[in-house]
Amino acid sequence: MKTVLAALIMAFTFSVSAQEKKIKPTDLPLDALEFIATYYSKETVTVAKQNTKDGNTSYEAVLTDKTEIEFTSEGSWREVDGKGKAIAAGFIPKPFMEYVQKNYPKQNITKIDKRADEIEVDVENGKELIFSIHGKFVRVNK
Repeated sequence: MKTVLAALIMAFTFSVSAQEKKIKPTDLPLDALEFIATYYSKETVTVAKQNTKDGNTSYEAVLTDKTEIEFTSEGSWREVDGKGKAIAAGFIPKPFMEYVQKNYPKQNITKIDKRADEIEVDVENGKELIFSIHGKFVRVNK
């Protein structure tokens, strides 16, 4: 009985601390909508979600070409995932683009993920390139 009660409490705690809900694409933050219009003008948003975890809000958009974009509460991109295909390059900071063009000249960037202390850039061959938040190359994963 105690095990069941503990499991119920844990499930309730998780459901309170992490919440995801579908929203209308027009309910995404203005900066997110502008990002999509600028870099993915030929695509439309098929799924839009608002995520709340530990009091922090973020947004997700899935486009018709299956690209998934995660935005901060203000609408700045945090992650763009092309699901194995090239993502738009216009928003990717210059140091990352230059490194990829020099060291992986025939590879497109398929994902970029901003974290608190590093940025991960994935290329078509499956390599994960890790950079400092200032654009300095750190290492290759995989």
